[in-house]
Amino acid sequence: MPNYAVYTRTHTGHVKRVRNFSSNYPHDLLKRHFHQELLTGFPENTVFWINPEGPSIGFAPHPEVRKAAD
Repeated sequence: MPNYAVYTRTHTGHVKRVRNFSSNYPHDLLKRHFHQELLTGFPENTVFWINPEGPSIGFAPHPEVRKAAD
């Protein structure tokens, strides 16, 4: 079961790592249905936001999930 980290983004662009969770949601669907952005200064290097701009919730695959999907 893939592991993800949940991130939030405020209207000012502040990004915060909220928590970890496990899900059956396939990593490939994140690429198709969410807006990808690179992260710096966090354990994960990519987040997939629900909204392309402004406040949003995002899901970031843990590195081992990304390796298995590539």
